Amino acid sequence: MGVMECGPALPPWGRAAALLARDEGLQAVLQTTPLGVVIIHRSTHVILHANQKALAWLGREPETLLGRPCHGVICPALPGACPVADLGQPIVQAQHSMLDRQGQPFAVTRTVSPCRLDGEEFLIEWFERSPALAALRGLPEPLQRQHELILGAVEEGIICLGLDGRIGFMNAAASRLLGVPAADWTGKDCRALFRLLTVAGQPAASELCPFLLAAREGRSLQACCLLELPNGTILPAEFVASPLHDGEGIDGVIVLFHDRSVLRQREDQLRASEDRYRRMVESLTNYVYAVRVVDGRAVQTTHSEGCLTVTGYSARELYEDPMLWLTMVHPDDREEVLAHARELAAGRTAQPIEHRIIHKSGEVRWVRNTPVLHWAADGTFVQYTGLVVDITDRKKASEQILQMNAELERRVKQRTFALQAANLQLERLAQELAEMRRHENLIGFEIQKTLLLGTPPKRIGWARVAATTLPTLGIDGDFYDFYVHGRSTFDVLFGDVMGKGVPAALVGAAAKSQFQRAMLRLKSLCLPGQIPTIEAIVGRVHAEMTPQLDKLERFLCLHLARFDLHRRSLELANCGHTLPLHRRAATGQAAVIAGGQHPLGLDPRESYRTTFTPFEAGDLFLFYSDGVTDARNPDGEFYGLPRLTALLERHTGESLPDLLDRVVADVLGFMGRDAPDDDLSLVAVAITRV
Repeated sequence: MGVMECGPALPPWGRAAALLARDEGLQAVLQTTPLGVVIIHRSTHVILHANQKALAWLGREPETLLGRPCHGVICPALPGACPVADLGQPIVQAQHSMLDRQGQPFAVTRTVSPCRLDGEEFLIEWFERSPALAALRGLPEPLQRQHELILGAVEEGIICLGLDGRIGFMNAAASRLLGVPAADWTGKDCRALFRLLTVAGQPAASELCPFLLAAREGRSLQACCLLELPNGTILPAEFVASPLHDGEGIDGVIVLFHDRSVLRQREDQLRASEDRYRRMVESLTNYVYAVRVVDGRAVQTTHSEGCLTVTGYSARELYEDPMLWLTMVHPDDREEVLAHARELAAGRTAQPIEHRIIHKSGEVRWVRNTPVLHWAADGTFVQYTGLVVDITDRKKASEQILQMNAELERRVKQRTFALQAANLQLERLAQELAEMRRHENLIGFEIQKTLLLGTPPKRIGWARVAATTLPTLGIDGDFYDFYVHGRSTFDVLFGDVMGKGVPAALVGAAAKSQFQRAMLRLKSLCLPGQIPTIEAIVGRVHAEMTPQLDKLERFLCLHLARFDLHRRSLELANCGHTLPLHRRAATGQAAVIAGGQHPLGLDPRESYRTTFTPFEAGDLFLFYSDGVTDARNPDGEFYGLPRLTALLERHTGESLPDLLDRVVADVLGFMGRDAPDDDLSLVAVAITRV
């Protein structure tokens, strides 16, 4: 160890440093002690001496340490805030931090004693590295810092004990669970902090402490116990005690523990969530099934609880009678269904099939069975699953449409023949035809509302949703739907099919149905409480509909938006549709949500991504069809996005339906007409609280 050179005018600590350097006996004692020793001048805080152990722990050379103030060199305290010299705090076997050569703090157990040398007051600091974190110091600095942050951030309590049972380290979670400050108990016997109790609530024998038993046996121990804390409360804990190795042997025990009552609460919450999910599945008019296949033969079939609603038979009844699924198929469709099942068992088809079943009540219903094939990693076909959807209402609606069309054609022929016979009836016939067309359009719009326009959810406590559509004189392809996933999340599907008329409407209805099936299919693969991602849903629909859309020479422009209360954000997949507007409550200004990709059905290689937009209470989102911004006045001028943005910024808290009516009225007034050229579709979402 070096000694500083002193000139003619020595500083206040200079003579003491010289005397200390010449005292060989004292130097021998200081260099052989297993503790780090640093001597500091009390008034100037200059470092007078550091023994070899202190230099090694601090990672310093004597010339970089001696003669320098301790603040910012070895002590993290600021000038004027020294715990001993300035604040008068006693430090005896206390947990503190010191700085290494790079200025990084490390934990020490520290004792500070005052002394006088040559008439001057000095502080002698005795310290040793805290055993709980000493093992980290062999790691690179970034890893040291990372490990220290991890120890402080984990939810489980962590306590490091010496072989004598004294506490060397306690993380923040342990301090919180035990209800004591970590610094007050560092260096004290753990058995003075809490008592182990038996199941009957009686104190356990101290020599049977399982924490120290782990060190004696050299292996990890796991158990449940009751801890009586200093405030008298009882903590039901589950712990794992493991021996700490220093490379030469066992020098302590690390104990990880947590509150078992918290785990029980989480288990209760999980069971409640599973019950809600089960009730939701039971209320659906769809259900899923799975068939295990061995050597091309179906050996086991399971059905979800939703089969009771669709078929009238419970999942247990279908499981106990393996042929019941075939028995309930309508006799006229049974051979076709059986042939389809044989193709599925052989892994040769995944095409959906529509057929009739006889409900347990005796009613004949139509269902659509959409299967999915599954192969093992070695290529062996092992299972197929499927979604069964009750399409009875859709079949009835289709039959009614066919009947109405047939009747309409019959009447038109009759009226045409009558025109050839009597021109006097021309005006009456024209009026009748006009009335029939109007009736057809009304029916078409009712069908459009049933198949294409979903109902906005009403019971979302943190948001309000409204939607409206002003149709043209014919059926169009605008559609929207809503999917509520729980109290904190719901999705908005808002789209438009290229083209007009019944074909566009049918494609829109198919798209809605495809999104519903994709969402249910993906959700069946998720863990309880999870929901499929927006990207997964859009990607699946894109993959399944693109071949059909390509054949029909059509494409879909749509948004799939997810409002998430926990994230306080809107996640949006924009597939070639208009840019939604976001009005922020804080500024009252509205702006478009930029970003977007190709419409569905254009590019089979497209991979859709989402954007995130944060929201706050009072924010407003508006989705609109191109029939709004592309509306023209008699001079050919477009209504445009700036007018819509300005109207939204003038929104002063009126109800969402009133806001949507105001937009429609403004567009029609701009056009100077009572009916638009294209459907005007709008969906508004207002965030009421976060």
